[in-house]
Amino acid sequence: MMGLKYDPKRHILADLPLMGWLRREFPDRPLFIYFHRKAGNFVIAEWISHERGLAMEHWLLGPSPNSFDRKAATNLRQFLLAPIPTKDITKMALKAEQQMDHDYMVAQEEIYTALRHERRAMLTSPGPIGD
Repeated sequence: MMGLKYDPKRHILADLPLMGWLRREFPDRPLFIYFHRKAGNFVIAEWISHERGLAMEHWLLGPSPNSFDRKAATNLRQFLLAPIPTKDITKMALKAEQQMDHDYMVAQEEIYTALRHERRAMLTSPGPIGD
């Protein structure tokens, strides 16, 4: 199980026929399937906080959801019906959110540094010929 901060740039919600089975088997669980653009995989996940975009990944389907067979269905059913302490789920979700915040701050710092170097290079470079 991994925590996930949903990002529409990286994750595409997929309404596949498998969703019908998930809804019938687990009517009280907010399960969904998404496609991860970068990894090229389908994943079964569950919303922890839909408003905050926090989810928990449960099952990797791989590049094709057709790999989900009876054995996988049995294993997923056992996995999802096993008790998991709520505090562990909350802790994993918060960790995922903190990691996304950290990654965002690192990206912003890289952009700021690149722009600062570019500006410095423009200020120190000689002007056009004839100036």
